[in-house]
Amino acid sequence: MDKLEKLLLIVIVLICVFALAASGFFSELIENSQNPAEYNVSDSTFKINNWWSVINSSNDSVEFVADDDSELGSTPYPIYLRLTQYTNTSIFESKYLNSSSSSDNYSIKTGNRTIEGIEVRFINSTDTNRNKTFLDYYFQKNGKYYSIQIKGDTYPVNELHDNRIETTVELIISTIN
Repeated sequence: MDKLEKLLLIVIVLICVFALAASGFFSELIENSQNPAEYNVSDSTFKINNWWSVINSSNDSVEFVADDDSELGSTPYPIYLRLTQYTNTSIFESKYLNSSSSSDNYSIKTGNRTIEGIEVRFINSTDTNRNKTFLDYYFQKNGKYYSIQIKGDTYPVNELHDNRIETTVELIISTIN
């Protein structure tokens, strides 16, 4: 190939790339990777970031695991998230009280927060023997009762991925209906 043929080939490739960009091909790829997916739990729908994959589902709960090669980064320690919808306030309150009860093997911190305008009861419990952390969020929205439980090894949950987890929780709470 002489210089003119190489130059012509480069021009053709650039024209093709420009045509794909102008047609929206690349923006669609970027948009699809950033658009949160929509799921159902009981009679509610919600959105969750694409770095979570469903591993188990029933009528009243959906469980996800963070993808290893996702925006959370590769980690040998999986992080799980379960969203549950409760049928009534007594079951909801019972689950909250059970989760917030202290135990010899757990260090438990509780508090209230407002996330996306919704009052949320928050529990951070760490298993002192196995170095596991559970983050529980209990909230009511539109007359329905929910909890989000995140569990994993303490370092990835509390330090390495805390901002991504917070983003996920805020997205779920803001979009669930």
